[in-house]
Amino acid sequence: MQIIFRRSLKDKQAVAYQEWEVKNRKALQDNAPPGWSYAGTYFTVFGFGKYDVETRWEISSYGALDSSRDYENEIWDKLILEASDFFEPTIPGETHLVRSAEDVKILE
Repeated sequence: MQIIFRRSLKDKQAVAYQEWEVKNRKALQDNAPPGWSYAGTYFTVFGFGKYDVETRWEISSYGALDSSRDYENEIWDKLILEASDFFEPTIPGETHLVRSAEDVKILE
């Protein structure tokens, strides 16, 4: 299962955010809540897409969402706060929770 966060960056912050992500991707992975695995950050190109960046996480279960709420890790908290400083607060983002075709239950 993946949780996907899509956001728009503040003006003139794309390069700075890209550099921040490259510098911090190992720390994001190493300090993620239990059941979370960093799957990467992607930038839209050539103007395709509503948002500038998309960050993906593999999560082991719905329970991983609950446990992340109570997760305490100073490094993780610092990284999340730093990342949020790059995002444009006046443009709401999107969050998606998706499962693979093999793992989803469909009722019709």
